Amino acid sequence: MNKQRRQAFERIAAAMRAAVLIVEDELDTLRGLHEEEQDAMESMPENLHGGERYAKMEEICDTMDGAIDEISTAAGSITEALELIEGEIA
Repeated sequence: MNKQRRQAFERIAAAMRAAVLIVEDELDTLRGLHEEEQDAMESMPENLHGGERYAKMEEICDTMDGAIDEISTAAGSITEALELIEGEIA
């Protein structure tokens, strides 16, 4: 890799690492919201567990859980890819 492409990669890598840090911070916030929603759902009286509102809360929790996993995996993949490229050009 020539100097110009290496410098371009280093700028991109720095920006992507900063983006991953932001994503990870927001992921912590999302985990907190997920936990709050889960707690609210579990705090509902037993006789409401079969209701529409409970079902919607459960759906939201499941969706958030999946999103958390996917976002976490993506952030890890970006970091891993950058490390692989850096290892090759070092």
